[in-house]
Amino acid sequence: MGSSLIADTSMSLAGATDVTAKVLGSDAGRDEVEQLLGRSKVDARLMLEQNRHVIEALRDALLARDELVGPEIIEVIHAARPERRVPSQAIRTL
Repeated sequence: MGSSLIADTSMSLAGATDVTAKVLGSDAGRDEVEQLLGRSKVDARLMLEQNRHVIEALRDALLARDELVGPEIIEVIHAARPERRVPSQAIRTL
């Protein structure tokens, strides 16, 4: 496992096209894809951190009930909402 977020097998996956090979075949293309994936990784981490209270509420409900289905999931999410939320502008500075 290296430092790149681009999977070595991405060009050999079913559905990979000539476009995928062309983009990942050049240094500039790989760099651009790497930057996009890096920003997406940061965004995903920030969203998870911003919604940690919801994730923890879902975890706790799953531990207590072993299973959650449709309306139960929504109920847990709504119950977790009133907790303190970090403003999105503050998150960008993390």
